[in-house]
Amino acid sequence: MTTQFCSHCGGALKDQTLNQRIRSVCAQCGRIAYPTECVAVSMIPYTVNDQVLLVRRAIHPGFGYWVIPGGYREVGEDLPEAALREMQEEVQLPFDRETLTFVGVYSYRGNPTTLVVYAMRVHWEQVSWGPECLEAALFPATNLPWRNIYFQSTRDALSQWIAAND
Repeated sequence: MTTQFCSHCGGALKDQTLNQRIRSVCAQCGRIAYPTECVAVSMIPYTVNDQVLLVRRAIHPGFGYWVIPGGYREVGEDLPEAALREMQEEVQLPFDRETLTFVGVYSYRGNPTTLVVYAMRVHWEQVSWGPECLEAALFPATNLPWRNIYFQSTRDALSQWIAAND
């Protein structure tokens, strides 16, 4: 749902061409009302022998498909801490904080979500998963269920992480 009024002064928004793009501009104060973008974070949890933990989604989009744990960053939340929080919401398991590494940033034309991905070593001994997951499983990095991984960003991040760790 797009807004029709300026969030700054309440004036009516009108479409205007600026720098060869159509923008919603406030007729009263002249501010541009940019579309809302979202920042999501994900974690590639891996074990000491480079097995990757994936979760099967219990929610849409992608119900029943495999993904890495992740979700939306809260406003003002530190990115690595957001990734840790999201991982712990989806799978509760011990982890090695000192192994946390940055993997990459993924954005795609037409998609308002920018994904920031980290990786971290985890311990599989005692795993449980939350209500957004049907199950959690370990896969060898050399044998991931590529056809059943839902998001392009997940496939891209996993490919980049595997290439960097070969």
